Amino acid sequence: MFKSLLFKVIFSVAISIFIIELIIGLFSVSSRKKQLILSKTESFQLTTEALEDDILDFYPKEQEKILIRLQHLSQNLGLTCIQLYSDTQKTLLSTCPTVDTKFYPSGFSDNIMISKDEDLIRYKINLKQNNSLSLIYDFPNAQFIKETKKYALNIVALVGIIIAFVTLIMSFILYLIILKPIISIKQQIAHSLDQGHIDLTTKIQNHSKDELGEITNFFNLYIEKVHSFIVHAIETYRELKERIQSLHKLTNKIHEGSEKVLESTKKITGDAESQNKELGSIQQSIKNMENEISSLYEIADDSGEHAKKTLQTIAIAQKQG
Repeated sequence: MFKSLLFKVIFSVAISIFIIELIIGLFSVSSRKKQLILSKTESFQLTTEALEDDILDFYPKEQEKILIRLQHLSQNLGLTCIQLYSDTQKTLLSTCPTVDTKFYPSGFSDNIMISKDEDLIRYKINLKQNNSLSLIYDFPNAQFIKETKKYALNIVALVGIIIAFVTLIMSFILYLIILKPIISIKQQIAHSLDQGHIDLTTKIQNHSKDELGEITNFFNLYIEKVHSFIVHAIETYRELKERIQSLHKLTNKIHEGSEKVLESTKKITGDAESQNKELGSIQQSIKNMENEISSLYEIADDSGEHAKKTLQTIAIAQKQG
């Protein structure tokens, strides 16, 4: 994991440095080309100063002499051609086979132009003693392209060396700043796992105050909250277990009491049945006694009625006697 991370970091650093160096290299190459062209035009200024007196002395009387002089100069300097130019009469003398090529601003200088296909560079310089006359130097761009490519290759080689050197240094610095603390955290966690259990009370040692240190603190706080949650869950489980045990004991007592109540109920029910039988017998006896008393009452009533009649008969007999 960390090897992959280290590779990604090194690769990112190398790419970043490469892009930066490439941009710098492109500007440097462009600057180098401009420097070469400007250096070339400086030599043309010296040449123009050397030719100026001859041109003013011999033109237009001895144009052939000036043209031959320009041809020799063109060969010696490796030019495509040289033109003597007038602002009013246009081209006066020229060693060029044709002057139809169109030129555009090069961006290097107002006096430096470049052809449409970029194969020629044109430099125009006015004569100091006669500003209406000027010399136009056309020279191939290939030599500057060649020099620029050579310079670019040197830049690429230098950039490669710089990238390799800076990448090694940055990789070592990143290893010390980022990867080493991460590896330390990994080793602490791995050591805790190797012991066969996870000790949530152990905190990861933090020796930095950067973002990695903040992440470590947040991780320790997270583990602490997890530990508190687990402890609370265990305490809740114990309390629940104790309540379940108490409820189980109470249930057993209720069960035992219900069995006793059931036995008592059965006993009471049995006694009630026997008492009901005795009560029924007593009620029957009372009813029989009531019947007997009623019979006796009727007999007594009949006897009283009979006695009353007897007393009445005796009373009548006494009155007659």
